[in-house]
Amino acid sequence: MTLRKILLVWAAICLVSVFGAGQALAGGSVFGGMSLPLGDFNDAAKTGYHLGASIEKSLVPKFDVGGRAAYNFWTAEAVDNLRLNSLEILVFGKVSVPGGPFVLAGAGLSNTGGSFYDERNTDVSYAFGGGYSLVKAEFTLLYHSINTDPESTNYITASIGLRF
Repeated sequence: MTLRKILLVWAAICLVSVFGAGQALAGGSVFGGMSLPLGDFNDAAKTGYHLGASIEKSLVPKFDVGGRAAYNFWTAEAVDNLRLNSLEILVFGKVSVPGGPFVLAGAGLSNTGGSFYDERNTDVSYAFGGGYSLVKAEFTLLYHSINTDPESTNYITASIGLRF
């Protein structure tokens, strides 16, 4: 079984558990912020932006599982009007600490492309990081890696979100 198939099965199981009968949703959020390219990707792209949404469900106190989708977009460093973008869909686990801090890690798929690509590519991706929840606001800092060929595409996102 390939890694992609394993991740898809894992994502399906987690989503079924998130929307299973008998337990209330912990909530969700909409978020946006900056996407900071790293490594070789930083040589090709300027700092970009992202928008997304997440939904999560508490399994036990202080541990949630959920899904998130985010659209990231950047402009090229050296060429005007050249755009790069990625649609990332992750299944994640989140551990909260009393007082608001949390850590988050997830895996999923990213569909990447841009104005110079003839086609889009879907690759395995993962993210991890942390943040702080304050009433209805959420601040998150995540490291992302997309397993593109020949080497990974890496970036950091800094987000501000509204919880519901």
